[in-house]
Amino acid sequence: MLAFLALFKGREASAQTTGAQVGDILVKDLMWLVTGGGILTAVFGIIALINAGRAQDAQGKSEAGWFILGGILLAAVGGGSMLSGVFSNPPGN
Repeated sequence: MLAFLALFKGREASAQTTGAQVGDILVKDLMWLVTGGGILTAVFGIIALINAGRAQDAQGKSEAGWFILGGILLAAVGGGSMLSGVFSNPPGN
């Protein structure tokens, strides 16, 4: 419970919060989650590639390459979604 409160501190729901605002917050958080997961996947792939290279493991290098590629694609999709959201809904509009 404390972790939940610490995570969402400053985002208390007020009496005037609408469903659209809640949905907007959830979508933004989901895009950050996708982007962050993509970056972490790519970093994991780089670490796996280094370890496979040291062990002379050809299949490990191939799998690490797919991790890197997948992580980059996830980060690009998440970043693109965030950018398109900013450009389609400019601040102050």
